Amino acid sequence: MKCQVIKLFSRETVRLHPGAGRMDRTETIVHADTLFSAICNALVKLYGEESLSSFMNEVLLSSLFPALRKRETETDLLFLPRPIASVAQSETTLLSQRKKEKKVGWLSWQAFAKLISTFNSQNLSFDCSLLDETIFTIEGKFALLTEEKETLKNLKKFYFSNKVEPHVSTDRESGTARKEGGLYFQEDLVLSSGETTKPFLYFLVNYNQFETLLSPVLNLLIEEGIGGERHQGKGVFDWWEREEVEIENQGEYLILFSTTLPAKEEIKNLVYYELIPRRGFVYYHSPTTFYKKPIFKLGEGSIVRLPFRGCNVNVSWQKNYPVISYGKALGFAFS
Repeated sequence: MKCQVIKLFSRETVRLHPGAGRMDRTETIVHADTLFSAICNALVKLYGEESLSSFMNEVLLSSLFPALRKRETETDLLFLPRPIASVAQSETTLLSQRKKEKKVGWLSWQAFAKLISTFNSQNLSFDCSLLDETIFTIEGKFALLTEEKETLKNLKKFYFSNKVEPHVSTDRESGTARKEGGLYFQEDLVLSSGETTKPFLYFLVNYNQFETLLSPVLNLLIEEGIGGERHQGKGVFDWWEREEVEIENQGEYLILFSTTLPAKEEIKNLVYYELIPRRGFVYYHSPTTFYKKPIFKLGEGSIVRLPFRGCNVNVSWQKNYPVISYGKALGFAFS
């Protein structure tokens, strides 16, 4: 299956606020349904609501993943979420090493392909260890192939983390800080790196009308922003680039690259998964006071058996006011 890799760049530090149900907390990743919501709002502004139905039925999206560009060579290092399945462990492995392996949440594309190739369908596990230094190299939350060691130095200050900062609420009439309850803390999602590299975010999309419809929408999306606190410049990007990749879609299993809601008949196909609670307020051109129905979805890196498509769901409490939450499956198939 052909997908477009959409790379989102910012001249400043990449900072977002994908809400986690409260203003002082944020998600650890921008999930596919948050991205879908932002794209749909930009789509409506450009083409009107009549364009939504066909777009929602046809588009496949991943979540937003971290990536790194080396400034000198303009080469990119993209990361994918670690699959949720057990890996080989040695009884002699030290506790400190196990903690190091447990922290890994992202794999380079080459490391991801290597790990997938060792999948044991009988034990439903991977027959290699991320601690095997002849195969993998670990730097913080990121794992690469040992042969990619030359890029390791670029990861020294590369991290995807939550940053808490103090804020002061002001009185709208006087414009001064509130004396009581004025100080509060807010958490943001930050992607940082060193001086010789440029961090950015990317996602995968499969959509037939990319040139005619989605490309103009992305031009508006980077200005409109993704997530909350966009009036402060969070979730806003300066430019985007794209390249085409081939994603395997034939096999017995699928590793999800998006938050996915299984259809009822697909629940029996779950193998390894993490449930992600999804909730929050409805955003339609501007924030509203309507709360979405809380639901649980499969997290990125979950493993399911094919066939598996997932489905979108209406999360509105009001019958005449539908709110569609993205839940279709985009991922890497393997056997």
